[in-house]
Amino acid sequence: MTDKILPGVYTEENDSGPRPISSIATGVIGMVGTASKGPVDEARQVSSYSEFERIYGGIKTGYNLAENVNTSFQNGAQTIRACRVVGSGAAKSSYTFQDGASADSLEIEAKDYGVSGDNINVKITTGTTGGKVTVVIADDTANITELYQNGDMVKDSDFYLVNRINAESQIVVAEDKDTSGNPAVTVAAGTDLAGGLDGGAVTSGQIIGTTNPLTGLKLLETVDAVNILMVAESIETAVWVELIAQCESLLDRMCILNVASGLTPSQAISASSAYDSKRAIFPYPWLTIYDYTTGSKKNVPASAALAGIISKVPAYVSPSNQSVLGIIGLERALTRSECETLHLARLMPISLITGRGYRLRNGLTLSSNPKWTQICKRRITDKIEESVEEAMSWAISKPHTGVLRDNVKTSISGFLQQLVDGGEIGQGFTVKCDSENNPAASVQAGNLIADIGIEYFYPADKVIFRYSENISEGFTSSQLA
Repeated sequence: MTDKILPGVYTEENDSGPRPISSIATGVIGMVGTASKGPVDEARQVSSYSEFERIYGGIKTGYNLAENVNTSFQNGAQTIRACRVVGSGAAKSSYTFQDGASADSLEIEAKDYGVSGDNINVKITTGTTGGKVTVVIADDTANITELYQNGDMVKDSDFYLVNRINAESQIVVAEDKDTSGNPAVTVAAGTDLAGGLDGGAVTSGQIIGTTNPLTGLKLLETVDAVNILMVAESIETAVWVELIAQCESLLDRMCILNVASGLTPSQAISASSAYDSKRAIFPYPWLTIYDYTTGSKKNVPASAALAGIISKVPAYVSPSNQSVLGIIGLERALTRSECETLHLARLMPISLITGRGYRLRNGLTLSSNPKWTQICKRRITDKIEESVEEAMSWAISKPHTGVLRDNVKTSISGFLQQLVDGGEIGQGFTVKCDSENNPAASVQAGNLIADIGIEYFYPADKVIFRYSENISEGFTSSQLA
C-alpha cells in the first residue's frame, strides 16, 4: 500500500473472498498413430480434418492417423491432440549446398521425418545486392513457399542465412558447414532434398513411447487437456495396459481399447475379461467404412468413431443410443441376444437398429463396480474434480481460518449450483468445510478438507411401458379425452 499524502480519491484492490470456478473442457481427444508427414512426438492440436491434413497429410495407404482423425471429426469431435509416431530407421530429407570453391556451405534439412521431405525444393539465385544470394524454399504438396532475399554466410551479419531460415521457416532447418562462402547458385529448377525415410512398421513399444525424450503415449501423459485417449488401430495388449495405467494414474481421462478384427462376441468378451477399469471402454465390433485410397470397403476399429461421439456429448450425458456416422456397415452384424451378452460383460455393442441406423447400445466402462459402470458418471465426476482442483489453487498455504473455509465452501457451492442450473447434476449436492471435518490435529498437519456430495443423474437406458387390461362397463368422457 502506497502512502496517501495529498487529499484525493484513492483506489485499492483487495484480492480476497471466494473465487469463481470455471468448468474445464471434457471432450479433447488424444490420439497416437502414423502419418505421411508432420511433426513427430509432438501433441499438435487440430480443430478440423482440413487443419490436420495440412499439417500431417491426408488419408494414404500405410498410415492410420488421418483416417482415424477424419472419423472422429465426422462423429462430432471438436479438438484432437494428434501425436505422430514413426518406426525405426526413419530419416529426414536433406541436402548440403556447396560454395563456389566446392566446399560444403549450407545444409538444409526437413523439419519432419519421412519421404515427404523429398518434396521440398530449394533454389539459390544471385542476390540483388553484391555478395548476397536469395534462397527460395518450397513444398508444393503443403502449398508453402518461403523467400529469403539477399542473405549471406557471415555469422555476425544481419543477413546470415542460417539465423534467418531457422527463425522463420515452417518446413526446414539450416546448418552452417563452417565455410564463409555463400552457397552457389543452383540450376533454374532448384534442388530437391533427398534421403527421407518413414522407417519400419511401428511397434507397440514405439506407440507407448519413452519419458526421456517424451514420445508416444508417454508424451500425451504430459498434456493435461486430454480427456479421451486412444491409439489408431493398435490391438496389442501392451498398449491396452499402458492406456489404462495412464488413465488410472492421472485420474482425468478415459481410454478406448481396440478389439482385434474378426473376433466373435465370445472371443471379444474373453479378450476383455482381464481388464477391470472405470476408465476403459471396449467397443465391438469393427466398423466398415469406405476406403478412399482404394475405392472399396474396409473394416476399422470403432475407437475413433466412439471418441468423436463421446467428445460431442456433454459429460453428464451417456453416449448410449448415439448414431455412429461415416460408416457403411459393421464387420459383424449383432443379434439382440449377442448385444445382451456383450452388455452383461460390460463391452459396448454397436448394432443396426432398423430405421434408426447404426447406434451404440450402451454407455458402459469395463468396471465391475456398479457405481462406476456408466461413462457419463465417470466423465461428470472428472469434470467436477478437475475444475475444482484447477480453480482452487489460490487457497494453498493461506492461513487456515473459518473465513478461508467459508470462502472455499462458497466457491465450490457456487460452481455446483451452476451445474445444477445447467441440468448436469441434481439439486441435492452438499459441501461441508467447517471445524467438524477440519479438527485441530488435521489443521496443524496443514490440511484443509472439503467433503463434497454430488447428486448424479443416471441415464434412462431401459424405457419401460407397462400395459394391463382395464375391465369396465365403458369409457367416461375424461377417459376418452
